Amino acid sequence: MRRDVVLSTLVLWALSCAPALAHPDWTGMWVPYHPPRAAGAPRSANPPAPNLPSLTPPYQKIYEKAQALFDKGDLSMDKTVNCEPPGMPLMMSFDNDGEVLMTPGRVTIISEWAGDVRRIFTDGRKHPDDLDPSFEGHSIGHWEGNDLVVDTVAISTRASLNLVGSQQSDKMHITERFHEPAPGRLNISFHIEDPEAFTKPWDYTVMWQRDKDPLDYVHEYHCDNNRNKPK
Repeated sequence: MRRDVVLSTLVLWALSCAPALAHPDWTGMWVPYHPPRAAGAPRSANPPAPNLPSLTPPYQKIYEKAQALFDKGDLSMDKTVNCEPPGMPLMMSFDNDGEVLMTPGRVTIISEWAGDVRRIFTDGRKHPDDLDPSFEGHSIGHWEGNDLVVDTVAISTRASLNLVGSQQSDKMHITERFHEPAPGRLNISFHIEDPEAFTKPWDYTVMWQRDKDPLDYVHEYHCDNNRNKPK
């Protein structure tokens, strides 16, 4: 056999045996990442919340009602004080730690906040036609290079949109892009549409960083403080 034919055959065989390029492995504990405060910027006990959605008039009234109650110290329109899980999308903006588990066909995210568990199916399945709304909704994802793009529907109106009293409808649809700009950092960009509650799509980004403690884990969260629960 000619030498060039032998070499070509060996190259083809090597390529066929080479493993497929792996996706990033984000398995492990993550904590919120807040960029360093700019010089002269005002200090705050809490990091700034994502920008607010532009609301339709009925939903703007709900937001204004919540603000008026918050000003009086009444937190009854903060759903999380009733020990309900935050759900989507608020659970992704955790100030507690969270854990990512990457297994074949699935990415699982466990938030320490109320023990919220989210499953993102990456096995090629579609959204079922008969979904029941839930706090986390139904999420399917696919890879675009090293970015994970996630589509989430069927989110219950009992889930929390944010911590300032904004409310979503049952028509909310969330698209996320998970991007690793540097080792140990994750940017999650949200594009949220709700034709009933929003006048236009709502876009914002949350940032995570790997937990510096390699032995850390999601701690038990048991909510038993209902002093602000509506009577």
